[in-house]
Amino acid sequence: MRPRRRNAPARFSWRRRRRTTPNSAYEGLTTHAAIAAGRAGTRGRITPGSEADFTIFAENPLTLTPERQAVNPVIVTVVDGRVQHTIATKAL
Repeated sequence: MRPRRRNAPARFSWRRRRRTTPNSAYEGLTTHAAIAAGRAGTRGRITPGSEADFTIFAENPLTLTPERQAVNPVIVTVVDGRVQHTIATKAL
């Protein structure tokens, strides 16, 4: 291990500076993934004419802690534009 320089920040402090926001994490799973797959014109956003695969949660995941996101109930799941799961029916 190399010795630390005199003015170097404390160990692992870079993790706080490089932490991603909830918004950018979801963009990475949606719009950025569609761009990487070459499908930005039809995927990655909920817009008219787009292919619809999405999930609706009980609470806004952008406002929850990671621990609360893990237990956030799924209300509806839509795959290929069709409802596949709802909280009332569990599966269609």
